[in-house]
Amino acid sequence: MNRHAWPELINALIAKENLSESETAWAMAQIMSGEATGSQIAGFVVALRAKGETAAEVAGFVDAMLAVATPSASGRPARGA
Repeated sequence: MNRHAWPELINALIAKENLSESETAWAMAQIMSGEATGSQIAGFVVALRAKGETAAEVAGFVDAMLAVATPSASGRPARGA
């Protein structure tokens, strides 16, 4: 199930339910775009911390951040390359 609304996500976390990559990607996109309020962000991160993060949840955050990242032209090889 994909829950893409703050009350649904926060309530799921309070109920100790894991979120999907899609759900955490949506949340991070809302945060990074400035659409999420301070209260929504605070409720989300406190509930997530109380539940504990899963690898899939963190992967969703990473996906959302990489989707808007600007490549750097530092001239140095990428990490792990």
